[in-house]
Amino acid sequence: MLKTYHISSTHNASERLNIAECDHNEHIILSIEQGEQRLAMTLNYQQYQDLCSLRYSLDLVEVEIPTPESKELALCAA
Repeated sequence: MLKTYHISSTHNASERLNIAECDHNEHIILSIEQGEQRLAMTLNYQQYQDLCSLRYSLDLVEVEIPTPESKELALCAA
């Protein structure tokens, strides 16, 4: 990794957004941590620039899956 940024939530210390730039300069890894749960996605630089240029706010919400024991994190446009 070239650079990694960690942005913690002001409301909950266990929530954090991580942005990591990879060594070979081909992609960025975004990950969201909420307690023990983690969701990661890989974006190329164009996708990352597109995401950064959004003019909407994004909220992290927890979505219940039909299976009672599993949960999934999702990004929803506010």
